[in-house]
Amino acid sequence: MFGKDSVLWKKYFGLAWKDIEALAPEVGRYAFFKDTLTYELDENSKRLIGFEGTPSYESVFGIVKRLMDDQAAHIGVRQLHDDSTTALGIIYEKKEAVRSETLSLCTVNRLISAMAQGSPESLLALIQLEERSGKHPLSDIHVYEVLSVIVEAVPKESMICSLGQGKLWLYIPGFSGDQVDYLKGIKSQVEGYTVSSLGENGGSVTFTAGCAASLSSPVQRMNTARFTLFEAQSKGFGTVLAHSVERYEDQKNEFARIQQFATLIDSNLFRYHFQPIISAHTGEILAYELLMRSGGGIDMYPLEILDYATKYERLYDIEKATFFNALHLVSENQQQFSSKKLFVNSISAHILSKEDWDKLLSDYGELLEKVVIELTEQSEIGDEQLETVKNRIAFSNMELAIDDYGTGYSNTSNLLRYNPSYVKIDRQLIAGIENNLKMQKLVSSIIEFVHANGFQALAEGVETYSELKTMIGLGSDLIQGYYISKPKPFILYEISDTIKDEIIKINLEYTANIDKIYHPKNSETVDLKKLASEHYTVIFVETPQVTVESDAKTPCNMNIIIKDGLECKLTLKGSVLTTDKDNPIITLGSESRVTIDVKGRNELRSKGIHVPSSAELTLIGDGSLSVKTELASAYAIGTDRHSSPGNITVLLDGHLIVEANGDNSVGIGGGMNEDNTSIKILSGNVSVNCSGGSCVGIGIHEGSSNITLSDCGLSVEISSASCVGIGTLEGETRIALENIAISTTLTGMSLCSIGTLSGGSGNISFLSGKIESVLRGRTIICMGAKGGNVDISVSHATVMFNCEGGDICGIGDLEGDGNVRVTESDLQMIFRTRDGKGLGSKNGRLDVINCREDIRINE
Repeated sequence: MFGKDSVLWKKYFGLAWKDIEALAPEVGRYAFFKDTLTYELDENSKRLIGFEGTPSYESVFGIVKRLMDDQAAHIGVRQLHDDSTTALGIIYEKKEAVRSETLSLCTVNRLISAMAQGSPESLLALIQLEERSGKHPLSDIHVYEVLSVIVEAVPKESMICSLGQGKLWLYIPGFSGDQVDYLKGIKSQVEGYTVSSLGENGGSVTFTAGCAASLSSPVQRMNTARFTLFEAQSKGFGTVLAHSVERYEDQKNEFARIQQFATLIDSNLFRYHFQPIISAHTGEILAYELLMRSGGGIDMYPLEILDYATKYERLYDIEKATFFNALHLVSENQQQFSSKKLFVNSISAHILSKEDWDKLLSDYGELLEKVVIELTEQSEIGDEQLETVKNRIAFSNMELAIDDYGTGYSNTSNLLRYNPSYVKIDRQLIAGIENNLKMQKLVSSIIEFVHANGFQALAEGVETYSELKTMIGLGSDLIQGYYISKPKPFILYEISDTIKDEIIKINLEYTANIDKIYHPKNSETVDLKKLASEHYTVIFVETPQVTVESDAKTPCNMNIIIKDGLECKLTLKGSVLTTDKDNPIITLGSESRVTIDVKGRNELRSKGIHVPSSAELTLIGDGSLSVKTELASAYAIGTDRHSSPGNITVLLDGHLIVEANGDNSVGIGGGMNEDNTSIKILSGNVSVNCSGGSCVGIGIHEGSSNITLSDCGLSVEISSASCVGIGTLEGETRIALENIAISTTLTGMSLCSIGTLSGGSGNISFLSGKIESVLRGRTIICMGAKGGNVDISVSHATVMFNCEGGDICGIGDLEGDGNVRVTESDLQMIFRTRDGKGLGSKNGRLDVINCREDIRINE
C-alpha cells in the first residue's frame, strides 16, 4: 500500500512526515487507491473530516472532493498527486480569520480584546453543540456546517471563537433584548438544519448555552458564562439559561469542583491502583483488582467521582475510560499478566455501546482474555443487557465475577442467572468471623453452594490473620484484602514471604483455634506474666472481685471476658494487655454490671473494651488507662458502628486516654442507641483521639446520644471526613456540660464539635466552664446542629472558637430551628468562611444577656 518506503511517500512527504504529523495536528494526509477502491487516512485527517467507524471508499472520497471544491470551508484539501491508480494529498485546517464577509472566527485573545473595548451591554454566550441522537461525535467539518446556520442568524458585527469539540463563544456587541429567547431562536434554526456530513443520511444538531453576566471585566464575564453553561448542561442538553447572580454566588465553589471532575474525565486523568488476589492454598498472586484513583493533581475520592458522574450523567464515560485504560495497562505489562487476570469493576447499567465494544475488541483483541468483569449481585441490569455481557465474555474469553455477594437481598437463583466464574464474599460477612459461629455457618453454606455449581469463592476484605485463617478453613479458593496487601500504584510481583508462609502453614496444619482459659477465684490477684508464661490466652471472670496485675511494661497477649449477668469489680494494676484476636481485650457479658478500678499505669493495645447494650461499665481509680484500637469499625470503649453500647460512667481521679482509628470509629460510645443508654464523665482528665472516614469522639454514630460531662477536663482530637466531637452524627442529642474544661480540634469535611451533625433535635446545656475549639473543614458546627431543632443554653462560660471552612456556625444552626440563650459569658469567635454565623439559628429565638462578644468573621 502507501507506506514510508514507497516512492510516492518519499517524493511528497519525506521521511520526516511522522514527526510533522505529531507536531501539527491541524495537518493530515490522505491516499486513494483507485484500482482497489481502498484508501488510507492518518489520524489527523480522520479527525479533521469527522472520520467515524469504517465508511466506504465512495463516502470518504466524496467528502474530500466536496472540501476541495468548497473554497469557503475552513477545512482545506491540497491534492499533490493524481493519476489513474493513485490520488494523494494533504488535508488541513485553514488559518483565515474570516469565514464570511460579515462573521469573524477569532482567537480567545482577540475576543477578550474586543470585549474590553466594547460595552457590557452585549450578549456573550458559551455554546456547546451536540448531535441530537447522541450516536455521532461532532468533528470540525460538522461544526463548520452548523456555523453556516449561525452566521445567517446573527448580526454582521458578531464574533465567534471556536474552542474545539463543538464548544464556541458567541459575542454580539450592543445587544439588547431577552438573551435566552434570542438564543432559543438560533437553536431552533440549528435544529431544523440537516448536517449532510453527519451519519449516512445526514443528522441534526442542537446546542446547550449559558449566558454571561453584564460585567466590565471580559475574563469575569467568561467565568460566569462557563458556570451558566455548567448549570444548563446539568439540566439536560438543549437547555439555554440566563446567568443568575444568586446561584453563581451560592454554587461557584461547587462549580470549581465540578470543573475538576469534568477535567478528570475529559482529559482522562485517571490513575489506578492494583490490589493482589491470591491463591488461598499457596499465596501466589493469581490476579489483581483494578481500583480507580484521580490523577493530574485532582484530589477526588472514587466515591466522590461516582457521585458526580451519577449526578451529571457521566457514568458511561467512566465505564468507557475504565475498560480502555485497563486494557492499555494490560498491553503495557503483558509479561506481568502472562499468567494473571485483571478484575475490572463494571457499571452494569452503562455497558459499552456496540461501537465502543467493537473498537475495544479491535484495539486489544486477545488481551481481553486477561479481564474479569466485576458486577455486583444487586446490579440494575436487565436480561437483554446481561445476555450482551455474557456473549461478549464468551466471544473474547473473558470471565465474570459477582461482587459483594451476601449483602442486601442475596439469592441463589439470581447468582445462577449470572453464572459467574468467581463469587466475591463481601467483607461484611468476613469481619470478625472467627468469633461468630452463626456467620461461619452462613459463609460455609455459601462456599459449599459456590463450589457445587463450579464457581470459585473469593474472600474479599480480609484484614486480619484470624479472618485469613478462618476463611481458608471454610474453603475459600482466593483471598483479597489489606492483610494480604493494600492497593498500590504499581503491580506487585509477590506478596511478602511472611504472609505466604502463614498461608502454607494454615493449609498444612489447619486446626481449630483452641484458647487456654484461666478461671480466677474470688478476690484473687492474677499475675499476668506468670499466666502468659503458662500459655493462657483468656481470663474468664465469674466471681465478684478479681485483680489483674503486671509490671506496667511487659505486654501480655490476653483477653478478659466477664460472665453474663455478673456484677463485679475488676482491678487493673500495671497491666499492659494486647491481643492477636479480633475480639476486644475486655468483653463485658450481657446484663453484667462491671466496675474497673484503675491503679498505676495500664494499657490496652490494639483492641478496647466492649460494652453491649444491656451491660453497664464504671471506671474508677487514681491510675491511668490508655486504650488504643485500630479496626475498620474501631471503638475504644463501647461498641462498633453497627451496635448499641450500654451505660458508660467515668469516675476516675486519674487519666483516661482513648484512641480509635478506622473507617468508622468511636472513642467512647457506639454506632446506635436502641436502648437509650447514657455516657457520663464525672471526673478525671480524658483525652480522645480518632481518625477515619466517619468518627465520633464521645457519643453515637446514628441515633440518640445522652451525654453528661462535669467536673473534668476533656481533650478531643479528630481527623475525619465526617465527625462529631461530642454528640451524634445523625439523630437526637441531649448534652449537659457543667464545670468543665473542653478542648476540641477537628479537621475534615463535615465537622461538629458539640451537638448533632445532620438533622436531629434535642438540647445542649453548658453551665460554667471553658471550651476552646479549633476546626478546619467544609461544613462546621461548633455547638449546635445542621438542619435540626436543638435548643442551646450557655451560662457563665468562656467560649473560644477558631474556624476555617465553607459554612460555619458558632452556637446555633445555619439551616434549622432551635432557640439559643447565652448569659453571663465571654464569647470569642474567629471565622474565615464563605458563609458564617456566630450566634443563633435560622428559625429560632436568640437571647444574649450580659455577655462579652468578640465575634470576627473574615476580619
